[in-house]
Amino acid sequence: MEKILFRSSSAGDLLSEPKLKAGKEAGKLSETAKSLVTKVWLNNQFGYSEDVLTDEMLKGILCEQEAMGLVQKVLKGEFRVAFKKNLSNDYITGTPDIVLQKEDYVEDIKSSFNLRTFVEA
Repeated sequence: MEKILFRSSSAGDLLSEPKLKAGKEAGKLSETAKSLVTKVWLNNQFGYSEDVLTDEMLKGILCEQEAMGLVQKVLKGEFRVAFKKNLSNDYITGTPDIVLQKEDYVEDIKSSFNLRTFVEA
């Protein structure tokens, strides 16, 4: 049987708690976690996935290079380039934004969609 891995960015969904106290006390999965497990299972079992591109995601894609340039300017050090390779271990899988080879360090860049999302972050 193939091992099932979750993307590191979905840890919050996977670890969310049920809304009802009884569900929490019984150790049940939240509806959010159940939905995530179903999504991952459909992808692993049938290769099914849905392409999702929100306005927020599009802005992140469009601003990625500029954001990396800003990080480089502020933090200095090793030159930053987008990391395109997927990494995984026994528990999670994902693609970090930047991997600094000399420092063995990962950076993840977030570009706020607007002033409200910036303040809420």
